[in-house]
Amino acid sequence: MLSQIIPSRSRTPRIARFTDSLGRRWEVRELPARANSIPRAPDLAFETEGLIRRVRCYPSNWMDLGPSELEALSQRT
Repeated sequence: MLSQIIPSRSRTPRIARFTDSLGRRWEVRELPARANSIPRAPDLAFETEGLIRRVRCYPSNWMDLGPSELEALSQRT
């Protein structure tokens, strides 16, 4: 199944959507830094039905990644 990223039309917040290799539809967005996180940096949140993953270290060009790259990134929690 071919998947594609559908960037949000809104500039804030940045959101991407993709379908993973198992057919699950994901929404990806940056979340503000947590007050107790060191260093204070935003997280990247991956959300699908019944599951949320947060990734702390991610590339600044995450919006340019393809579906398979986003899927791999989501597994680095």
